[in-house]
Amino acid sequence: MPNYYQLIPKGKSEPAILNKIDEAICRDVFQCEVHPTKWCRDWHNQIGFALSVGDSWEKIDADLKADMEKETDESAKDWFRDLLKISAYLQEHYGVNCGYETKY
Repeated sequence: MPNYYQLIPKGKSEPAILNKIDEAICRDVFQCEVHPTKWCRDWHNQIGFALSVGDSWEKIDADLKADMEKETDESAKDWFRDLLKISAYLQEHYGVNCGYETKY
């Protein structure tokens, strides 16, 4: 099972720095300031984790939509909508590389 992921800008061969991706999400998707200690809308802990365990973009989007449909709280639904916007942005601008290391 993969335990890491990298996002590689389309047309490039080197992975992007995740903090720089977070800055781009804040700037391009939400037009907001970067928080000094938290990921924008907690994307790294949600989408990043799913990528690190090998989930496809299709599965990530389907899971986010399913979780959003189960929610009754409108602010929680908004959070899932934001994560779907981030997912779309990442899919448009980055490829994914994920894998694992065996420790002996």
